Amino acid sequence: MKQIKNVSAENGQLYKNLCNKVKKSARQDKDNWIQDKCNEIENGLKIGNTKQAYSLIKTLKNNFVPRITMIRNQDGTMQQSKEGVKQRWTQYCSGLYKDEGGGDEMVKELEGISPSYKEDPQDILYSEVEEAIRTLKSNKSPGSDGITAEMVQAGG
Repeated sequence: MKQIKNVSAENGQLYKNLCNKVKKSARQDKDNWIQDKCNEIENGLKIGNTKQAYSLIKTLKNNFVPRITMIRNQDGTMQQSKEGVKQRWTQYCSGLYKDEGGGDEMVKELEGISPSYKEDPQDILYSEVEEAIRTLKSNKSPGSDGITAEMVQAGG
């Protein structure tokens, strides 16, 4: 349809009308979905299920995060498959960290500059960390890093 719109003014107007209908329908569907979620929230609050209600509020409040579904290969062609996109990102990132040589001299120079490591007698003990993780409270909001207490406890 997009290719035909430039053929004549009539086709251009038809394309424009169809696009407007699609946009209007999408807006109505989104409004209906939001209204349904709001009704679920109200029902949850009425019966006292605040956890479910606030989780629904959180889903409504979150902003849209676009996903990268296509990427351009080194030869300029577009790659759309998940595996192809993953492979291209792996290739790109490995190219960023590729050793071009000459790094050994810099490492030796930095070792000469940096102070020697001296063991501090007041280091944090492993048992202290385990105790702190074990006593974390559940169902609390995550920190700025987005990691909840449950995640830390599950990870050990």
